[in-house]
Amino acid sequence: MKNFSILLLLALAVFTMNVSAHNTTGNEPASQTETMVYENVYFNIDLVVYSEIEAGTKSMKYEFVVYPGGDPREISMTFSREGEEILEDGKVVVSGNVADLISNTPQAFQENGRGEIESVDAGFEFNGNACNLTTGDYEQAQILTITYQQKSILP
Repeated sequence: MKNFSILLLLALAVFTMNVSAHNTTGNEPASQTETMVYENVYFNIDLVVYSEIEAGTKSMKYEFVVYPGGDPREISMTFSREGEEILEDGKVVVSGNVADLISNTPQAFQENGRGEIESVDAGFEFNGNACNLTTGDYEQAQILTITYQQKSILP
């Protein structure tokens, strides 16, 4: 099973470099958004990463696009330190030395055969130091999209 932690590190590195380069100009727009697309991070699963700076707050939104034949159970994040937990509302909190990372409860949806968007149950589940995305039943012949947002919170 592949793990997309290295992609997250790359995305955060690019995001941090862009923020640093942007902040040195002295011209701060009200908001700034960047998008990075990683194809086939898992078999038939793409990852789209949106980084956003708004009013000094930095956040990352992750969108997994699961094509027919892809298995969302393959999506896994590994944490190398203690201090991660799933809260009652489904959010994941990872405590760090500099900041806490909070991942909002994932949302999943897909288009049905009538062209309507339907919600699919989604959540996080820990297995050792791996955090997996979970989904309820969905139509595997249709594209499934799973999204969640992460924010860094300073202690």
